[in-house]
Order: sequence, then structure tokens, then C-alpha cells
Amino acid sequence: MSKFNFGFNVSKISAIQEKRQVDTEVYLQGKVENRAPFVGNAAYQLQDASGSIWVLTKQALPQLGDEIMLKGQVRYKSIKLKGLAEDLGEVYIEEVELLERTPAAVKGR
Repeated sequence: MSKFNFGFNVSKISAIQEKRQVDTEVYLQGKVENRAPFVGNAAYQLQDASGSIWVLTKQALPQLGDEIMLKGQVRYKSIKLKGLAEDLGEVYIEEVELLERTPAAVKGR
């Protein structure tokens, strides 16, 4: 994967999921592995060498295989099922700004 150099401190996805520091601003870099369109919003799964995380966006969805760098806010959605004490919630990123996108088709050059 190409490395973008903007002078930002890029976080590892695994570190974000472990720390769960909600409302923290982070910079992420990775490859788009999955997409989920919604009405008014969309989400894509971003993967780096340490793991993957869902990114909620109001912009057009990147294509599968695109490499991106973004600025986002760490969020957490609690999911509790009746009869289970455990919270099945998940950490995700709310995209603030897409800083760089390299389409999958361009990578092979």
C-alpha cells in the first residue's frame, strides 16, 4: 500500500478499537474492503495491517480497493440485547474529511 505523507499522526485501527476514546479526532489510512449504502449516509470498511473498522460518511462511497487517508471522530454505538448483560456495541469512525484517495485502478501503475 502506498503511504501518504501529510505530516499527520496516523493511528492504527487496532489501537482505536482497544482504547475506545469516543469523540477523539484521528487520522486513518487504509484500503476499502467493504461498502454499505444507506439513505442519506453510507459506510465503508477500512482495513490497515492491524485490523478493520467501519467509517460513516455523508460523501460518495469510495470504491472497493481504493486506498484512502481520512480525518474522523471516534464514535461508539451501544447494542444491548434483552437477556444479555454484555454490550455488543462497536467502535466506528465518523468521517470529517477525506484527505486523499487513490483509486484501486490507479494503484497498479
